[in-house]
Amino acid sequence: MASGVYQLQEIRHIRRKLGITQARLAEISGVSQSLIAKIESGKVDPAYTRAIKIFDSLDQYTTGGGKKASDIMVEELVTVSERETVAEAVRLMNEKSISQLPVVRGNEIVGSISDGLLVGKVAAGTDVNGILGKRVSEIMDEPFPTVSATAPLELVAKILSYYNAVLVYRQGGRPGIITRSDLLRKS
Repeated sequence: MASGVYQLQEIRHIRRKLGITQARLAEISGVSQSLIAKIESGKVDPAYTRAIKIFDSLDQYTTGGGKKASDIMVEELVTVSERETVAEAVRLMNEKSISQLPVVRGNEIVGSISDGLLVGKVAAGTDVNGILGKRVSEIMDEPFPTVSATAPLELVAKILSYYNAVLVYRQGGRPGIITRSDLLRKS
């Protein structure tokens, strides 16, 4: 969407479609909320430069200039070693009130384990005690997908429609994590 194709009367529709408030649009475009409200209600025709700022801000938001993965990720990444027992992984999930864990070998993420995976094993007929006594490496799933810290939330949401979590990598830092509940709670 290039700035030149917007009409002033489209601002409200586009803003709502993007899920941003008048206050947020005002903040990212450097104008007042009252100006946004007046433009949307048709009470004022803004100066060309202000209109361009608003349209450019809508463009940035549409193309990922809005919230990023780093804005909502959980900084503290709780992991479990592949050598631990499933019982230990379950204890850790319960203690931290989380439903999935990345599985590590040293500092490398090599898999994932979730309550959904465990319930699926039980539903398939595996004895619960048999599962709890196994090593995490014996039943773990593939690692969660990864995104960069600058990935737009729209991309994260699409990935989370297929996976329980997304790992977020920052340059020079430890990875963070975004789960479905993080996306719904923080976005």
